[in-house]
Amino acid sequence: MGFRLPVGTAGSGERAAGPAHGSALSLRSVQGGPERQGVQGRPHYPGSGLSYDLGPHVLDQALSLFGWPERVHKTLASHRPGSQVDDYFHFHLAYPGGLNVFVTGSLLTAAPVPAYVLHGTRGSLHKQRADVQESQLDQGLLPTAAPFGQEPAGAEGQLTLMHEAEATTSAVAAPRGNYSGLFDAVYQTIREGEPFPVRAEELRWQLEILAGPAA
Repeated sequence: MGFRLPVGTAGSGERAAGPAHGSALSLRSVQGGPERQGVQGRPHYPGSGLSYDLGPHVLDQALSLFGWPERVHKTLASHRPGSQVDDYFHFHLAYPGGLNVFVTGSLLTAAPVPAYVLHGTRGSLHKQRADVQESQLDQGLLPTAAPFGQEPAGAEGQLTLMHEAEATTSAVAAPRGNYSGLFDAVYQTIREGEPFPVRAEELRWQLEILAGPAA
């Protein structure tokens, strides 16, 4: 429904970053300073904290892109004074062949960071934002509107390729986002018996990582 990483190709061989060896997926959110006691004062209970709140949104993307890792290293932290729940998470997913995927989220990151960073054997891709549909809905744009799901000019991913010590950078536009496609899939599964695009094993993978021990 959002941006697709060109792990192999992005429409042509010239836009291939090559086999991936490192990738980072990030979510950042600024929730304010220590005065936000309503947020920080929440009691800790199973399933609380940022890792369970925003973690699934980036973990499911990593698992969809790369599958189940060989090893997982999880770090949780509470950086806001008085916070009883984690407000920072970092998952290191290690895959065969030396691929490392880092999934990070924080409530105290003031400066924007790329939503996606991919490093391959022939280049790197940086993408500032995964999708524009949420912000468009916040602005009152309806899903039936023509520009809905289409990212604005200048929001494209930046693909930098190396060729004989020369670097070239080109823009990689995201396909149009389509939240409605998920609801269509729910209908097709319930009414027509079609397979749902999210497999049960992918949900189990995500829960295993979220519930696993932290370092």
